[in-house]
Amino acid sequence: MIDRLVLSVVAFGLGWAYWTLVEYWIHRWLLHALPRGFWNRPHLRHHRRLASRLGTPAPAWVLGLNFALHYFAMRALWGDDFAIPHFAGFVTGGMAHEWIHYAIHWHPRWVPARNVAFHLSHHHGYSRARFGVTTELWDRVFDTVGRPPGEQRETAG
Repeated sequence: MIDRLVLSVVAFGLGWAYWTLVEYWIHRWLLHALPRGFWNRPHLRHHRRLASRLGTPAPAWVLGLNFALHYFAMRALWGDDFAIPHFAGFVTGGMAHEWIHYAIHWHPRWVPARNVAFHLSHHHGYSRARFGVTTELWDRVFDTVGRPPGEQRETAG
């Protein structure tokens, strides 16, 4: 019984952490790096018109498709004992992302000032960097915090 509880708690935490990586990947690659298409037009409009509510929150069908694809993949890979709590953590992370993103744009006092400043800097001057909304972790891991990807580092003379 205790082993199953520990497995569930660990799987839930890993699911939430996995969401943060998926969030970063979607934002960096699908919404910013690919050529314009139906998949990123609403997001690019969100960048141009911050006052519009477009993209905050994401359309339900987008979240549903993302969650469904991950759910079936997780079950196929790991079976129910791990996949179900992992998926619960993944969905919780996704819903937290939606709430945080919405709050940053419409109720910034609800979110730590550091998160607000980090995300809004993505909109103002760092549109090719700072892709994390719920965490800066993956921007730090993949070196997309301080400058847009591809710019040369300054070297000490």
